[in-house]
Amino acid sequence: MKKYEKVVFYSYINSGNHGCEAIFRSTYDILQLSDNRNYIFSDNIELDENMGLGKMCKFKEIPYVKPRSLFPLSSLFSRALRIFKIDKNAFWKYKYSRHKKIFDNNTLSLSTGGDIYCYGDSDWLTFLNDMAKENGSKTVLWGCSIAEKFITEDIEKDLKKYDLITVRESYTYNNLVKRGIVDNVKLFPDPAFKLKMEKNDIIKFCDNKKYIGINLSNHVVKSEKIYYLFVDLIKYIIHKSDYDVVLIPHVFWKDENDLEILSRLYEELDNPRIHLVDREYSCLKLKYIISKCSLFMGARTHSVIAAYSSCVPAIALSYSMKSRGIAYDIFGTEDNMVFQVSDNTDVSEMIDIFEYFKDNNDKIREFLCKKIPEYVAKLDEELEFIEMI
Repeated sequence: MKKYEKVVFYSYINSGNHGCEAIFRSTYDILQLSDNRNYIFSDNIELDENMGLGKMCKFKEIPYVKPRSLFPLSSLFSRALRIFKIDKNAFWKYKYSRHKKIFDNNTLSLSTGGDIYCYGDSDWLTFLNDMAKENGSKTVLWGCSIAEKFITEDIEKDLKKYDLITVRESYTYNNLVKRGIVDNVKLFPDPAFKLKMEKNDIIKFCDNKKYIGINLSNHVVKSEKIYYLFVDLIKYIIHKSDYDVVLIPHVFWKDENDLEILSRLYEELDNPRIHLVDREYSCLKLKYIISKCSLFMGARTHSVIAAYSSCVPAIALSYSMKSRGIAYDIFGTEDNMVFQVSDNTDVSEMIDIFEYFKDNNDKIREFLCKKIPEYVAKLDEELEFIEMI
């Protein structure tokens, strides 16, 4: 990319969420970046280095502050100012102002957190957007999803400040249009549809076997009852079909580690036809594992994107608008493509959706193989829009 001297990914956090990693890697390719023009704000540089991002960018360290903890002590004063509403931005100044000088009129600043405006406490994004723009930087909200209920009056004002917003599904696009946020908005697929993959033998796939990949998160498995629905479903798959099961975590953050739920399933079911990805790997390796599955069931949106973009028929275990919107844009419907689990769900419903995908596997795969290339090709136009702002 020729227009800007550097690109800053200022809302990155870290690669423990491999959807975030997938967005960064894909954006790197879409925008034709090079290692000396890229900066990432990270609160876990060691992890990001282990995932290989150090070859693609320079890191700007953000202090990690454990929720509801006294540490680091240096953060206590700023947190107190925020809690007691003396200065709502005090904590964000503590975390981010040290890097203010990186933003200038030769900088493109990308907020790449996907649905980060949907978690209630988004004033840190407003702070960063303002800080970047005050220093002359162009700002882009990149590949986002925003439910209508989160677009408050303050958020609406913030969104209108971005030089460009790329939304990854039409539900969000329509939500923004309803609020009069139009001039700076473009609709593109999630950047991670362009993610490459890295071959590996973490799971020993056999050519004469079929596999269903399963990803679960605490956003879907909210109760013991729901957990045991998946226990019963996997028992059914093992005993009533010829599929092996591959349990694939995609987020490893401390407070929402997919591996905790999947390890418990693996140990409880204890069957040689159940396989577990038992530690953290890059999104490139995880996508390869997902691509080897005959079908996939995923809670994490980017695990489902890895399946779709590999032409693997996938059931999106929806807990939010983003997975529903992406499924709708690809298939023209949510029916049978999205399944929402709750305490009121009966295991027979889960078995039915598995059987539907098993019986229609070839048909869905054929559709994806035709649809995905033209769908992903739209991402090639993003660089042009970035160069225009």
